[in-house]
Amino acid sequence: MGMETTHIINRLRKAAAHKRALIGGLLGVISALLSSYPETPDYLVILRTPLPPAFWFGIVLCISVALWESSTLFDLFAIMLTSFIAWAAAIQAAVHVHDAINSQVPTEINYLFAICGIAGGFVGSTIIVFGLSTLSRGFRTSGGWARSILFGTVAGALLEFGDGPSEHGLPIHIGSIVPLFLFWQVSVAASIAYSLGKPGVDPGKPKSAV
Repeated sequence: MGMETTHIINRLRKAAAHKRALIGGLLGVISALLSSYPETPDYLVILRTPLPPAFWFGIVLCISVALWESSTLFDLFAIMLTSFIAWAAAIQAAVHVHDAINSQVPTEINYLFAICGIAGGFVGSTIIVFGLSTLSRGFRTSGGWARSILFGTVAGALLEFGDGPSEHGLPIHIGSIVPLFLFWQVSVAASIAYSLGKPGVDPGKPKSAV
């Protein structure tokens, strides 16, 4: 069993970029579903921030970094901490934008949650990318940081699904942020996994003989 596990891990380490993206995306699906259910108890909510989503997505990042970049405890701890900071900052950014718009526009407007989500998605993905870039030169120089921020920002618009149903609301107002978690975590995790590794070297391709 131990040898089989080692063999599987070694194969994963040598996965090509597109396979790394697929693995990251699948891990993102699991993380998104765990982030959505069950309802977060009060003792796991700090400063209006439920902790489980940051924890589960942090696990995804740690697995990706351990497989394709670095497995030192310091780096993994830094990645997990970055996930919590990014999640908390994203929520605070969305709340701040929501309150600012509500103070200026007294009437209820559609797509307000989408605007707030875009702000939160940008802040959260930027912090995660910054944290990864400090630990991974390969990720920093790959250009994957720009793609990851773009995915995170666009996916933030799906916060609009979280608005509750109402008589004059949009059909997408279902009172659930599951679509947000699925799109955001899957796309960002896949983008990051695709870009991890040494610059100019794809672990899935054999090196040419010197």
